[in-house]
Amino acid sequence: MKHGFSLVELSIVLVILGLLTGGILAGQSLIRAAEVRSISTDISRYHTAVMTFQDRYLGIPGDITHATKFWGAADGGDGLGSDCFDVVGVGTATCNGDGDGMLGGSTIPQFSERHRFWRHLANANLIEGTYSGVAGPVGPGDVVLGVNAPYSRIPNAGYAVGYETVSNSANSFPNIVVNANVLTFGRDDPSMTFYPVYGAINPVELWGIDNKLDDGKPASGRIYTHKKSSPITPNCTTTDDRTSEYNVAETSALCSFRLLLSGTVRL
Repeated sequence: MKHGFSLVELSIVLVILGLLTGGILAGQSLIRAAEVRSISTDISRYHTAVMTFQDRYLGIPGDITHATKFWGAADGGDGLGSDCFDVVGVGTATCNGDGDGMLGGSTIPQFSERHRFWRHLANANLIEGTYSGVAGPVGPGDVVLGVNAPYSRIPNAGYAVGYETVSNSANSFPNIVVNANVLTFGRDDPSMTFYPVYGAINPVELWGIDNKLDDGKPASGRIYTHKKSSPITPNCTTTDDRTSEYNVAETSALCSFRLLLSGTVRL
């Protein structure tokens, strides 16, 4: 004699399945919330590390001219030139910067400073991790997360630094002028030879970070992003005007951002 499930048994099974599904969704939401909170923690920690480094070593990590006095020269010599910039170095060995206060420019030494930035902070025991201090294989500015720059807890996303000079570029809001060392957060693209700049979090998440740490506006303050029509962060913001807001109606991972380590965004 065959016996089927009773209505009570089927109801119990459905309840259990519902609880499991709800628990999984709630767990995923909690994990994502923790990942997003970690961004605020990361950028606060990195900013503090830079300030501490400047007080201790009288210069900006990556840019100081006397790094090899503390940690040795990767080239076994003066810590300058391509014979140093292309060498990872043994232990803490590193290269010197040019001391101009900028983590950027168009020359290979200035690109090198962006990568040595993380190595200097790690050498000074101000951040965790081990970083090569040299460019990735694509070009002198190539950022390789987990190798010469840190990952974040957001999958495939992380941080990089550089000196940004922006004035009405194709990606920037009108009448914004930036002359500053910046910390960049975004999704990495292996084909890129520059920052990890593509969207990694959604507009609501970035709005929350910006409100917590800054002014909540995408085109002003210490935290800023790109305009609506930018191919880097399309539709992260509501318009291309400098009075734009974060496009909180969107739920896709459209946004990356910059954090000023020094200098200002001026409208």
